[in-house]
Order: sequence, then structure tokens, then C-alpha cells
Amino acid sequence: MRLHGLALCLVAGLALLSACGGSDTDTEPIVTPEGMSCTSVTDAGSCTNGAIAEIYLGPMTSAECHSQCESEMEAAGLTSGCWVLANNTHCYCRSGVLATGGGWAGGTCTNPNP
Repeated sequence: MRLHGLALCLVAGLALLSACGGSDTDTEPIVTPEGMSCTSVTDAGSCTNGAIAEIYLGPMTSAECHSQCESEMEAAGLTSGCWVLANNTHCYCRSGVLATGGGWAGGTCTNPNP
């Protein structure tokens, strides 16, 4: 894809691509890259280990764990997995599956464009 006429614009903290100065005859689509995206729940019971080793991030808040797992899992090349903040506030990102029914913060993660 050629990038003629495209500029990266930051709006409200979100990276968006917009056409800037391209001709009316440009027909190539503007592609917004998406990366790892994680959900958030408050009733996580466990986040199982998968084929790829867990990513341990240490103690933090649930918002920090959610955000950092998105970044760290994508950097590790994971295409799916889960995150959980254990009752001792330690954050874990894993390539397994989230089970609900507990009392922890956590969520599932997917990368639609690995």
C-alpha cells in the first residue's frame, strides 16, 4: 500500500490515519492498524498457562495490568490469551484461557491482526 497523502494524526490519545492532501483519484483504503485488545471483568477465577510462557509484570493496579498485558502480549507475538490480577495485586499475562467465577480482575485478549 502506498502512503502518499496519508498522515498519522493523534486525536484524544488514539492513533488515526486520515487523508491529507491526497488526490480525488486515490482509491486505496486507509488502514488503521489494530493490535492486542483485552477485555476487563471483575469475576476472573483463573487465567491458564498456554503453550507460551507467562509474562509476569509484578504488583500493580488492574488498569495498569490490563494496559501493560496488551502491550507485552503483542510484543511477545501472542495472538490470544488472558490477563489476571491475583489477590496479592501481582499481574500475569498468559497464552491460555480465562475462567470466571472468582473475585479477581482479569480479561481475555485477542489480536485481530497478528
